[in-house]
Amino acid sequence: MSITRPSKSTLSKVEIQALVTLNNLSISFAKPANVRSEVWTNYSQVYYKNEGLDYIICSQCKVVLKWISENGTRVMSHHNCTKQKSTSTAPVRQRTISSYCRQSSLSKEWPVIQKRITEACVI
Repeated sequence: MSITRPSKSTLSKVEIQALVTLNNLSISFAKPANVRSEVWTNYSQVYYKNEGLDYIICSQCKVVLKWISENGTRVMSHHNCTKQKSTSTAPVRQRTISSYCRQSSLSKEWPVIQKRITEACVI
């Protein structure tokens, strides 16, 4: 498959995605100098022959997205990247019932409380 090297004005999203997929050396990526949002952590602007384009790339899934600086980070926040969704800020392990109460301070009451909490959660 031969891809011609058109100018910025005629380079389509499909052509850019193809160049990215082929690891073409004329394509490069960089974060804009004046970014303020942490959404940019997973994105970079696409450059063709060192000329900035109106496209960005998701660092996780390598999908090219149309982006205009005047629209801010809207396209990034609406991108449905399956790889990004897998990373979660939730704890790796769920807290156990015993972590909510100190067993030593409740002694005899502890088994009753634990049973009631378990029943309430199951029902």
